Order: sequence, then structure tokens, then C-alpha cells
Amino acid sequence: MPSPWNIEFRETIRQTFERYVATQAILAGFLSIAQTCVFAFLNVPYALLFGVAIGVTTLIPFASGFTIILISVLLMFQDLWLGIKALVITVIVGQINDNIISPRLMGGGHRFKSDMDYTLPIYWRENSRNYWPVSGGTHSQRD
Repeated sequence: MPSPWNIEFRETIRQTFERYVATQAILAGFLSIAQTCVFAFLNVPYALLFGVAIGVTTLIPFASGFTIILISVLLMFQDLWLGIKALVITVIVGQINDNIISPRLMGGGHRFKSDMDYTLPIYWRENSRNYWPVSGGTHSQRD
């Protein structure tokens, strides 16, 4: 890259990454508090431990889902209905965190997740038409 753009590009990437990490930490903290409140409301033993574990594992991709399932299974060993209630409510709180609070906090600061969510399916659909009739036709229809 040319010299003036190189500096701007690096600075923009650094600022975007810093905002993304800071926002993810805020979301993990919020989720920890929310899940701890949910577990306390359901009278789950070790509510604080389980809530913080789910919040912290939110920082690792796919780890929070695994943690939610693990905690729910552990609770199901103690009381089946408690485990099921904890699973359902925990998933609902996680979805609220990911789909309502996260976009509001991140705003226009970064577009990592949302761009990939929309771009990859379109790319896949456009480039798979030659091979998958279900996604829009065969090679002969495209020509």
C-alpha cells in the first residue's frame, strides 16, 4: 500500500479491533450478571459460579454453548425440571444478549460478524449454482 494509506489503514484496524474486544468484554460481563441472576432466581446451587462461567466462555467462540449444555446436564442430574428450565431460560438470555444488546453496543464501530453473516451465504449461493440445483439452477440454466 502507498505510504499515507498504509498508516491510516493500520490505525483504523487497530481502533476497530480495540473497540471490538472492549465491547466483547462488556457483553461477557453483562451476560455473567444476567445468567447469575437467572440461576439465582431458579434457586440453582452455585449460581454465581455457573453465571460467571457462561459469561467468561462467551469470549471463546462456541464455548458458551458448550458450557450452557454442560451446566444444564449437571443440573438435570440433580433435578430434571430445574435443568430443563435453566437450559431454556439461559438460551433465551443468551439470544437477547447476542441479538438485541450486542448490535446496540457495537453500533457502527465494527462490522465483522454481521458482514460475514450476510456475505458468506450470498457468496455460497452465487458460486454453488453450477453444482446444486436446489440453490438456483443447473449449469445449463445459468448460461
